[in-house]
Amino acid sequence: MAPQLEQEDGVLAANHGPNNVVVEAASNVVPQLTSGDTVLLRDGDADPPLYPDRVLTCTSDGEFTFPTIEDQVSRVRLLKDHGCVTVYSVGGYLVMRKPGIRR
Repeated sequence: MAPQLEQEDGVLAANHGPNNVVVEAASNVVPQLTSGDTVLLRDGDADPPLYPDRVLTCTSDGEFTFPTIEDQVSRVRLLKDHGCVTVYSVGGYLVMRKPGIRR
């Protein structure tokens, strides 16, 4: 995918969902989030995941602290196994929310 299109997909994903929430985000989309959000950088070294209200991740491009894209995909599977659901997806970017969060 062209870098410009990847950036646009990241902006679309970052703008999907409510503001003023705790969100664990991919390193390449952190600047797109609002100043009212509490942003946690996605950590490929964290075990277990942080399980914030929202997760904004990318499974098509490498993220800081994840050794491989497969590791990122595995983390998404783990989040899904713990009840997180994908509420938006575009170009490899996913916006997920934990169970019980309706906004």
